[in-house]
Amino acid sequence: MKWVRRVLVGLVALPVLASVGLLLAGQRRGAGRTGDRLAIARPPADVFHHIEDEALFKKWTGIVDVKSQANPWLQPGARSHMVSEARGQRIEVEVEVTAVERDRRLAFTLRSGTGAPVVFTRAVEYRLEDRDGSTRLIVATETHYEGLVPRLFEPLITRAAQNRLEATLDRLRVQVEAAPMVRRDPKP
Repeated sequence: MKWVRRVLVGLVALPVLASVGLLLAGQRRGAGRTGDRLAIARPPADVFHHIEDEALFKKWTGIVDVKSQANPWLQPGARSHMVSEARGQRIEVEVEVTAVERDRRLAFTLRSGTGAPVVFTRAVEYRLEDRDGSTRLIVATETHYEGLVPRLFEPLITRAAQNRLEATLDRLRVQVEAAPMVRRDPKP
């Protein structure tokens, strides 16, 4: 009978220890933060073009629908509703552009859509640095989750978000480098 009791204690203790471990990991410095840096063999104007052009943006991000309340959709204060699909799941977010410096910087805030299984707010910043005709792209995100379960699983969600960010930015790099160079008229 002692072995039955030990098995039961083990079955209860493992999930409790895992939960405590996840709670502690969720309190770590950098919780909810993801980011990446990559080099793209094109000038910042070309990279920014693939961010600002809605059709090109959809290709590398996996966004299937963008409903913008402003034209152009990338201007400070502009709001959009975006829908993506990942692993058979439809994800809707509300986006507000907070800063735009053409060919240099873009910042925006994402909020989970109504009825989302995970409620979150994510601040995103893209920085584009000119490196002798190439671009060094730096992306940083910080996500805050609402609710006990999402906060409990934050370490796992953040790891998955980091993997998705890296894959998405690699698609951007491939797309930009495969496209013809962007020619812009000089601004007055």
